[in-house]
Amino acid sequence: TSARIHAPHGIARRAESDCLPAAQGKASAGRIASSLTDKRRRRQSLQQDQRLRRKSEFLALRQRGRSRAHPLLVLRAVPNALHNTRFGFVVSKRVSAKAVDRNRVRRRLRDIVRRAPIREGWDQLLIARRPIIDADFQTIRGVVLNLERRLDLLEKRGDGLKDEAAEGKSRK
Repeated sequence: TSARIHAPHGIARRAESDCLPAAQGKASAGRIASSLTDKRRRRQSLQQDQRLRRKSEFLALRQRGRSRAHPLLVLRAVPNALHNTRFGFVVSKRVSAKAVDRNRVRRRLRDIVRRAPIREGWDQLLIARRPIIDADFQTIRGVVLNLERRLDLLEKRGDGLKDEAAEGKSRK
């Protein structure tokens, strides 16, 4: 008599016409949410064919790549035989012991190169240095564009206007 029975005591059952079956409602809502996050993720990250992934690709950049340096970061670049530019990012624990800081730097660099007018057919490696942690986004952006301009990696503009990196350097 004192046993507890797990049952919906006194709860009236809903009519089937009142709601959709749970499987249909959850699946459609999940698809909408996942498609939105997929679009957002595509906008923020580089495509798979734009990333350097193999150790051999990183080693080739370090051995054969042309390099330009700044106190915030080092840029190495080497031409590839592809129709797109690929990027690699190195933000080591020397830069910051905190993963949060390293990931923020990596996200900023990805966003900058994704929006930059870069010529096709190059592999680029961006190696962060310690002071980049304290730099703001616009400073990092100016440094990356300046290094790419110095390596002649930015697209030539046919409208006679200077690129943003050159304008930023002439102002300073």
